[in-house]
This record gives sequence, C-alpha cells and structure tokens, in this order.
Amino acid sequence: MQAFAIQQDAIVNLSVSLGLSEPDLKPLGHIRDFRVAAAGHPALQDRPRTLARRAHFISQITLGDSGMELLTVDGSGQPVFRHVPIPSLAVEQEKYILGLIRQVAAELT
Repeated sequence: MQAFAIQQDAIVNLSVSLGLSEPDLKPLGHIRDFRVAAAGHPALQDRPRTLARRAHFISQITLGDSGMELLTVDGSGQPVFRHVPIPSLAVEQEKYILGLIRQVAAELT
C-alpha cells in the first residue's frame, strides 16, 4: 500500500521539479484512501468533525493474492468491511501513472 503512495508522490515531484503543472491524481484518490486507512494515520481520515474518530484494521486472515479485507469501526459501533483488491488497484495505478509519465515525456520533447 505504501508503494502506491510513493508512486503517486514521485510523479507529482517529477512534474513539479521539471517546472510542469502538478498532475491530477484525483482518479487515484481511492487508492491513497485505502493506504491511509490501512497503514497511515486514519483516525481523522475523511470525516466531518461532528463524527467520532474511526479505527481501521486489516483482517490479517484475509490477506492473500486477491487483496485483503479492511475493517472500519466508528462511533456508531457498526463495523464495516471493505475489500481492498490490491492486484486490480496496482493495474489501475500503473496504467494511470504511465499515462502521466508519457505526458511528462511529451512536454519535454
């Protein structure tokens, strides 16, 4: 999950360091959100200040080739499981980041 965030940061840093505009990473926002929930500082993640803090847990028994299950618990007490399809997220991000790299290369030529 951290590699996804590093790749996203790298394309931003590449673009900015070359004097180009910062690329639009909104289409990859859901990937970064999974990373923050799974391994970042998720307690304050995307919540109105009126809602209780949330806690996120990776269900280790579900870790496998197809991804993992992420459990979220908030002040409501209702647990929510979300499937994190890591292989398909990797394909999605690779395709998008490669497109951005091609744009950077085209602007340099």
